[in-house]
Amino acid sequence: MFEKTRTRCYEQAFDRLEKTGKHTWNWAAFFFGELWMAYRKMYLYTFFVSVIDLIFSLCVSFYVYGNFSSFYLLRNDHPNLFFSIILCYWLISGVFTGYFGNALYYRTIKKKIKKGYHLLDKYSPTSIPSIIGWLFICLADWMSRKFQLKTEVKSEVNEETIRAYLNPNKKDHIVNKIANVLAWFVFFIV
Repeated sequence: MFEKTRTRCYEQAFDRLEKTGKHTWNWAAFFFGELWMAYRKMYLYTFFVSVIDLIFSLCVSFYVYGNFSSFYLLRNDHPNLFFSIILCYWLISGVFTGYFGNALYYRTIKKKIKKGYHLLDKYSPTSIPSIIGWLFICLADWMSRKFQLKTEVKSEVNEETIRAYLNPNKKDHIVNKIANVLAWFVFFIV
């Protein structure tokens, strides 16, 4: 039920973006950033945001502590500086992903629809385990499409193909299921 409501919300956001060019706010993208992107299978954006987060954290750590080790967070000379800078960065990053999240998701969906993902019977547009191990899931996502679509498909992006892509009743292909198990396994070992 909830996923069908989300599907309607995305359809309305995409329709508004297509017709007026105006963005809509996404609270999940604001609070969860790259975790939301991984869940929505936006792997390229997830990778870029993760790399930017890592570089920023390392640079702040170096600036505050003079080295790249942020494990000395409670030093007497700068007890809250690191946390304050990271919190400000998180807010800025959250506002960016909250504002542009639906547009980035729409762009991702359009690319996948053009490749024929909406035609796959066993392709879910979301993945909870990808939050944990999105590299495994990214490979499985690609392999799943290759196994199910034997020929290259060029599809037009319209309301029908978006609805077919966002269909919450689809289940994942066996390749994605195996990658999900691997992602959970790696999560519990680490």
